[in-house]
Amino acid sequence: MREKNGKGTIIKRGDTYFLGIRKGKINGEYKKKWIKLKAKTIETAKDERDDINTDRRRNVFVEPTAVTVEKYVKIFLEDTQRAVSRGRIAKGTYEWYEKRLRLHIIPEIGGLKLAEVKSRDLQNLYDDLYEQSTCKAESAYRILHKLWAVIIEDDDLDIKYNLAEKIKRGEKEKYIAPTWTGKQITYFLQHAKERRYYELFLMGFGAGMRLGEIMGLTWDCIDFKNMVIHIKRSIMLNKVYDLENIKTLLKKTKNQSSIRDIRMLPVVSDALRELKKKQRAEELKAKHYYDFELIIATQDGRPVNYSNIRDNYWAWLIDQINNEEHPLKYIKLHGMRHSCATWLYDELGVPLEIIQDILGHAVPQTTKKMYVHKTVRSQDRAMELINQKFREAGL
Repeated sequence: MREKNGKGTIIKRGDTYFLGIRKGKINGEYKKKWIKLKAKTIETAKDERDDINTDRRRNVFVEPTAVTVEKYVKIFLEDTQRAVSRGRIAKGTYEWYEKRLRLHIIPEIGGLKLAEVKSRDLQNLYDDLYEQSTCKAESAYRILHKLWAVIIEDDDLDIKYNLAEKIKRGEKEKYIAPTWTGKQITYFLQHAKERRYYELFLMGFGAGMRLGEIMGLTWDCIDFKNMVIHIKRSIMLNKVYDLENIKTLLKKTKNQSSIRDIRMLPVVSDALRELKKKQRAEELKAKHYYDFELIIATQDGRPVNYSNIRDNYWAWLIDQINNEEHPLKYIKLHGMRHSCATWLYDELGVPLEIIQDILGHAVPQTTKKMYVHKTVRSQDRAMELINQKFREAGL
């Protein structure tokens, strides 16, 4: 069956419709380019033809089979950028995608047509990066999986499978973050009490909050009456920000489970009340004070530069407090969160589900796998029960 009307020729072969488009004369004869349509009926084939002709007039039509990985990456990043501007995705997520796509994906497979990419192409890319770094390889896997998940949802492409799922991934060494014991935590906090940003460390160790969540706390998040901390936003760490538009610095927490309430310790409540008094005094002294209502702020009220604390102040403070009698091994700032989880579970016997709620994880498996670093102490009660039964049996 043929359909001719000057907009292109629609023909049907079996159950599939094709659109023929003139490409100009060759040796005095017009040549056609045949495009496979997704339509299942002649009516939808006509609609699809009209859409293609509209795109051609606007100079935006690209035949699906001709789309390269690089071209689609550009579309993917543009869509991601729009999502950032609408507040659906964090700017840091876009930057993470863009950097790795530019450095690792496009140079290797950017020139391949999407329709011609094979699973072995992705496997080779992964394997090459794995030889350099397991971290690079795993990052590439995550991006490829995300990219192909978007591709198979694209109505303009006829790609049905996520090729990244076929990648055979190498064994990744489990990273166990260094943590401090309860005694080390309390010793550090005792000696950091008179230091600036003591409250940041207190909430990191005492509530297991993410650093971005702590730095994103404003005074309206603190309910002194009901002793609750409302976690509802996070600050993009280590990013350039515009003081005139502080709201661009504040973003939503990572996911719905991250938006939560935490019971505030009396120790934390007392420290925050004192901090509020200090901030009011600093406001009176400052020539210009940025009243953003941030709890963790500089002396003139601006957001704290995370990299300065992480790269300089934190290591310096540990070094100042560390001594032979009370040794403190270096841990990353994020290690406060790991230390809190391990302390609660291993030393204080807090159930995993409660720790999950405190840390703001969607599922307890994340808490157990990534944050709770058990020692044999967590087994003591179970072993005592078994031993008791053995004794009762006369063993």
